[in-house]
Amino acid sequence: MTKTISILVCVLAAGLIAAGCGSSDKSGEKSSITKAEFVTKGNAICAQGNKEIETQGQKVFGKDPNKKPSKAKLEEFANTVLLPSVEDQVNKIRALGAPKGDEAKVKAILDAADQGIQKGKQDPLSLTNEGSDPFADANRLAKAYGLKVCGSG
Repeated sequence: MTKTISILVCVLAAGLIAAGCGSSDKSGEKSSITKAEFVTKGNAICAQGNKEIETQGQKVFGKDPNKKPSKAKLEEFANTVLLPSVEDQVNKIRALGAPKGDEAKVKAILDAADQGIQKGKQDPLSLTNEGSDPFADANRLAKAYGLKVCGSG
């Protein structure tokens, strides 16, 4: 996998973190997830998403680390694989609900991830530029919260 694709996966993995709303149990009342459960499940969602992104990246770009993909190919990959995957994973993590007492922390992660997604949509090639990480804030917040897989980058 090329260095550029590796950078894309790392940058976008950071955008996979989020949560917030809360889920309902069978009675319709909000249920609470513990922080440990949230972190474990969130990291599992991100690990699966990272694997899918990497698999698609290898299909699109091949495994030759010396072959540099075109800007058009990178932009297409960002728009058709990376960003949709990030949004899907953010939604799955959001559905977990926020641990009681951590709603503000989770909201901050979610807000930062949403901003990263929007920046990526506005300029997909920004996801490939070293030093230009639209998910830097989300990454920092995710790592601090314990979402090490989601906040890797």
